[in-house]
Amino acid sequence: SKKLCFLCTSPSELSKSFLQSVKNPDKSAPKDVILALWDLPQREYQLTAVDLVRKYDKYAPADYLNLYEQLITTNSWWDTVDLIASNSVGKSLKKYPDLKDAYLNKWMDSKNIWLQRTCLLFQFYIYYQIKLLLTYFAPSSDGSGILMSS
Repeated sequence: SKKLCFLCTSPSELSKSFLQSVKNPDKSAPKDVILALWDLPQREYQLTAVDLVRKYDKYAPADYLNLYEQLITTNSWWDTVDLIASNSVGKSLKKYPDLKDAYLNKWMDSKNIWLQRTCLLFQFYIYYQIKLLLTYFAPSSDGSGILMSS
């Protein structure tokens, strides 16, 4: 299906004022708004939905992994899948480690290229976290703990 685009300087123009207006008292992204944006034909709306997901992803409950899966497998494009996979999925699987194996195994076995790509990008998220830790912290020479490296 053909995707229609609005003529604007950047997709972020559309989402910036919208995201500022969205307030959710329970601090999780409102699923109904995300799905409504996702179903619109213009790419800018889907990118705005991703921005909304990312705005609240640190507060996302465990069941948002199902929402991410739905977004990843419908209207799939490189940019939206990569943003969801490398940020929201990574944060959720780090926050809920007991779900990691179930979701990653299910997605790898799914034969869906976008879910398999998500598994790969999740590994990059974890690698970056470990690299950051190893880059800035090192064992102390006397073995008593870690020191911040300069």
